[in-house]
Amino acid sequence: MSANNIKTSKKFVSRPETLISGAGIGAITKNPLGDEVVKPAERVLAQYGISRIIDNLWYPDQLYLDMLKAIGEQPRGMSYFVAIGMNVIETAVFPPSINSLLAAFESFAVIHDLNKRNRAPEDTYTIRSISQTRIQVIDGTPYPHEVIYGFIHAMTRRFISPQQMFRLERTYLNPNNPNDGGALYNVFIE
Repeated sequence: MSANNIKTSKKFVSRPETLISGAGIGAITKNPLGDEVVKPAERVLAQYGISRIIDNLWYPDQLYLDMLKAIGEQPRGMSYFVAIGMNVIETAVFPPSINSLLAAFESFAVIHDLNKRNRAPEDTYTIRSISQTRIQVIDGTPYPHEVIYGFIHAMTRRFISPQQMFRLERTYLNPNNPNDGGALYNVFIE
């Protein structure tokens, strides 16, 4: 099956019944980037009638996507997205048994599922080990491409040895309208 045949979610759009854990929203609400990220997110929370996010409660996934969209509308929004994605991975606790990049990517797909309820079947990550030095990640989620880029970049940096370098390439599955589909990421370890 080619990446072009994989069904993906439209960016920034979730099914009404899809929920995300409060802990999953923490990358925004506990973000070290400051007011330029937190203030737009707080405005969206207020629109939903929520004063604060509680880690062990479940919230509409669309709330999270609306928060991200508000952040993306800031002058440096795309940079913030990458930083949010990187922050998720840099602050995540991984079990000691995860000791390779491939295992880390596979665990990320599992963690995604643990933090979502009633997700669309296409709202997922597909991980493929192509060779010893190449891993593919197909993003089918409704999250912005730059957030996913941040995830993948930080995951790779975290799980390769300090002596290794890597290259990350992204191909939009719908190049004419990138937000209408996912993306294929190739991680090349050099």
